[in-house]
Amino acid sequence: MQLYLIRHGQSTNNALWDATHSEIGRVVDPELTLLGREQAAAAGAYIAASNANGSVGGRDPQNRSGFGLTHLYCSLMDRAINTGLAVSRAVGLPLLAWTEAHEGGGLYKVDETSGALSGVPGGNREYFAARYPELVLPAQLGAAGWYRGGYEEADALRARIAVFRQQLAERHGGSSDRVGVVTHGDFYHHLLAAIMQAPAEANGACWFYLNNLGISRLDFRAEGLRVMYLNRVDYLPAALVT
Repeated sequence: MQLYLIRHGQSTNNALWDATHSEIGRVVDPELTLLGREQAAAAGAYIAASNANGSVGGRDPQNRSGFGLTHLYCSLMDRAINTGLAVSRAVGLPLLAWTEAHEGGGLYKVDETSGALSGVPGGNREYFAARYPELVLPAQLGAAGWYRGGYEEADALRARIAVFRQQLAERHGGSSDRVGVVTHGDFYHHLLAAIMQAPAEANGACWFYLNNLGISRLDFRAEGLRVMYLNRVDYLPAALVT
């Protein structure tokens, strides 16, 4: 299995943080900015492109001949869905929602007076079917909504990462599938840390820096893990790198 982790395009919360370094004014489930949509379109075109002469001796560690994705997933957060749809339309693959791939913390709001964090319910099947008819929804998603917890702390995030890895192995382990997952920075970091057995604490000891639309490729082979590249954004024009 080849796993391609793709961070979503710039969201309105990303732009807010870049401008103010504050969560004051953030929204629970932010949309992509105009620049974020341009990033997603560029990523879709890049991932969809193919070049029969790109590989060397049958080896293509940099995807010079193309990506050839066989499966494409995203979280149920708006910024990941809209990024995933741009890629899905470009490559001609269905976009499947993966509940466990959401950002660390979950859906939450910040009390701007006290700084307290509280969970906010996620949309249900009816909501997503009406808003994103192209999105293939999980069978278990019903009327109750996909997110029903409070603010997700780090231990809960790491436990969810373990569930995601088990599900990934069950769906694609031992196969030749090429799996794209459009996800989020904090989730992306903790997943890489878990796979590579690196410290995952957000205290500066170890952190995987991930740009918007940064692509990482991990190959899971019989002989072990091969990290082909991390946080690839060289395909984006400089003006679209955030």
